[in-house]
Amino acid sequence: MKKIISIIIINVLIIFSLSLNSYAAQTETNFRIELISNKTTVTKGDTVEISVKIKNLTGVGEGINAFLGTFKYDTNVFEKVTKSDMKSQNGWDAPEYNEENGKIITCKGEYITNDEIIFTIDLKVKENTSVKNTTLQIDEPEAANDNDYVGKAGTLNLEILEKTDTEKPDEENPDTEKPDEEDPDTEKPDEENPDTEKPSTNSSSNNNQNNNSNSGKNENTNIDNTTAGQKIPQTGEKLSFTIVGLIVLITIGIISYILYRKNNIAK
Repeated sequence: MKKIISIIIINVLIIFSLSLNSYAAQTETNFRIELISNKTTVTKGDTVEISVKIKNLTGVGEGINAFLGTFKYDTNVFEKVTKSDMKSQNGWDAPEYNEENGKIITCKGEYITNDEIIFTIDLKVKENTSVKNTTLQIDEPEAANDNDYVGKAGTLNLEILEKTDTEKPDEENPDTEKPDEEDPDTEKPDEENPDTEKPSTNSSSNNNQNNNSNSGKNENTNIDNTTAGQKIPQTGEKLSFTIVGLIVLITIGIISYILYRKNNIAK
């Protein structure tokens, strides 16, 4: 009986050890994603280009030629992104983009092992956005050749500035004082009278310029985390399945032990 119990315990420990090793392996990354903006400052109404760069490739054999990731952005800040807003770079195929869940897939006809920009994304800032700061992200990045590799997500923070409009003086503004050339009160010089003082030709005009700049500081960065059928399984779900399996094995062992005792008693 002790032998049966020992075998069950050993099996449980083996399965548990394999599960931990699998979980640890999935936390390792073989590359990382960097997001680069073509502008240091972004104002409402601007179009900004974001370059998606793959960096620090390690442990990928002869290289990778496929990429998968999830693009996340704040729809309160930017206009809706479509496939036409994404442009391939350095020989990569035009990215396939799912607008519903943000999944991006692209491939290349050859393997790469060095840092490289794989595609760009054009983003139009909404004119009426009230958000001051926002974050862009390429989440759950994966690369592949004959094997699959996990990467580190890339993020980029942007500050959204207000437009500064300078008001020009209205030349036809009725409030602007103009000298009246035919003003009867204006004394005209008497050309024949040398003692007559000539009127001053200085004219005054007031031009007011108002620079009104409203900067809303409503920080409301909502990242679209919609997922669809292409959701990548999470390591926590796999660990849960392993624990359930352990419980089933232990239950089977206990039942086997009870049946074994009953058989011995019956004999």
